[in-house]
Amino acid sequence: MSNGRLYDITNSGISFPAPDPVKSSPVTMGMECQQKSHVLEELLSNKMQDYVVYVLIRYLNDIKYTFVVSNIFYFSVCVGLRAFTPDNIGYSFPLVRKGFTFTNITQLRFKLKACNDGHIFLHEDKVADESWNFAVGPYKNSRSQIIRISRVDSIYCTHYEKILDCNEFRPFWIRWKGGLLELGKGSEFGINRMCVHTTTPIRFNYAFIVSGWGSTACWDIDIPSTVLISGWKKVPGNRMLRGLKVKSYQARSQQVCADRCATPTEDLPCGCVEYSYNKITKQCLVVDESETSTIVTATDWRTWQLM
Repeated sequence: MSNGRLYDITNSGISFPAPDPVKSSPVTMGMECQQKSHVLEELLSNKMQDYVVYVLIRYLNDIKYTFVVSNIFYFSVCVGLRAFTPDNIGYSFPLVRKGFTFTNITQLRFKLKACNDGHIFLHEDKVADESWNFAVGPYKNSRSQIIRISRVDSIYCTHYEKILDCNEFRPFWIRWKGGLLELGKGSEFGINRMCVHTTTPIRFNYAFIVSGWGSTACWDIDIPSTVLISGWKKVPGNRMLRGLKVKSYQARSQQVCADRCATPTEDLPCGCVEYSYNKITKQCLVVDESETSTIVTATDWRTWQLM
């Protein structure tokens, strides 16, 4: 896990045990798995003293498990994938940063909270001369579009509707099966299509989310059935989060604090990418990704950030 690399073990045949109801957050315990100890041994032998590794499993439609692995322990929590993008069209957030790749999927469901301009860019390669932009609410939230991005951008479909809300998550879906590109609203694939375009078959492997033109965006991404790993790196020294919107909780361990950061809640609507823990006072600090915070020197505190 060195150098902040992310590993996709979706097709490796790896399985893990169901969460321990005593040591874990209260989640449904209906998952039947068997632990393969050599997997943990391989992870633990990879000099991960500065990392926490999340193994995310999406089971059926609504159960999400995470196994957190450190030097000597792992545990499970219930999580979802949430992310924040700033008002900056030059900044694109790669979903692989939170451990999500597009291997063997052809559709994606998500919720979006923004005043305007939430964009999902799909690429065949990490660095591509061409990509496809599924744009929700551009032009002051007046329309939605499917756009091919290349040397000359081409708009292939436009649906006129004021679709986004600054204060509310709205559900959408995209699909790219074969050469059929689709963008729709609501939670059901194939229902309430807004845009449809037919092109040559494309296999997308990477996704980036973007917002701008006067609006930030909070994203709630629906994870298909898969197993993923992403990494958290410890900030050197004794450091803690500080800011007006930093939230404080009591947590019996660092693992529970990490659980608090990783689990989408009303307190963290746009996701959490850093947390601090004081093992003496058992205090846990987390902050929503959309809020401003700093990291300052503080005795007995440790801080971890998403790589």
